[in-house]
Amino acid sequence: MNMRKKTSKSSLFLIELMIAVLFFALCAGVCLSMFAAAHQMSVGSSELTHALNAVQQGAECIKEDKDLITELLQGTELEENTYVVYYDSDWNIVTDQALMSYEMSIIVLEETPMLTAQIQVSKSGTDIYGIEVKKYYGGE
Repeated sequence: MNMRKKTSKSSLFLIELMIAVLFFALCAGVCLSMFAAAHQMSVGSSELTHALNAVQQGAECIKEDKDLITELLQGTELEENTYVVYYDSDWNIVTDQALMSYEMSIIVLEETPMLTAQIQVSKSGTDIYGIEVKKYYGGE
């Protein structure tokens, strides 16, 4: 009779231990998924910050003189009044399209007396950030 009580106590302990391990495994899974989501948010926030800085540089070039796009930002003029600037994964300007991870496109529309530019930063065809810049350059 004594043996049966020991067996039932040990089996109860084993079940409790299995439930505790299952509970901790479930908590670990939830924590890992939360860390992965936080990392994705961090990467997205970093991309947005760098894209904002790139767009701001492009806007400052437009407001000063649109020829600065090719000089300062090493942009390539694709067609008349359409420029593109390539960035690598560390947001350094590159001239080779094969090395690019991000792309900033600048479309300049000149209408007297306003100069309007649409600036867009994208990654693999997905837009990250964009603005429209206007500059009044005088009229009669």
